[in-house]
Amino acid sequence: QRCRDVSDHLQFITTALQDHHRFEDGAIWPALLPRIPDETARHVRKVEGQHSTLDVATAAMGAAMACWGLGAASRPREVLVAVLERLASALVVHMDFEERCVVPLMEQHIRHDEWNQMIQNAASGVDADRMPLLFGMNMYEGDSDIVEQVIASMPSELQPAIRDTAERAYSQHAQLIHGTTKPPRSSEVHA
Repeated sequence: QRCRDVSDHLQFITTALQDHHRFEDGAIWPALLPRIPDETARHVRKVEGQHSTLDVATAAMGAAMACWGLGAASRPREVLVAVLERLASALVVHMDFEERCVVPLMEQHIRHDEWNQMIQNAASGVDADRMPLLFGMNMYEGDSDIVEQVIASMPSELQPAIRDTAERAYSQHAQLIHGTTKPPRSSEVHA
């Protein structure tokens, strides 16, 4: 059962990552690129390339998980760990670059109302069963000001309940996967 729980967790995370990158590639970059100078557009192009690299690493993780899931024997486990370490390393590099070089461009060139509309459009495509855990993870890991902005952009009837529902979903998931409701945040693990 533990093997299945971890496998489901990794699949959830990679699906969320792929959805996030499709959102950026399909909605954010097309809105941003025409508004920025060519010398900064290269940053967006670099992030797009990183998305492709992460897609390859995610596919390798899927293959390694399939072998590991057959019984978590020593060799497949070692291969999976190595693949996950490479994926984590590539993600840290990607997120650092995106935060430093692309997010400021987004903040400067995409209006708040446009951003809210993009978020609402993206959220409408997410499986409703996945939303509480996904948002709970973002609440736990993310910037509290951004979390509050996202909640404020949600339909008013959802706002009171989403925080409790998402926190509860994440706490239950974290307990199952990490053995605690308050695991180290990614910034603490990769500091």
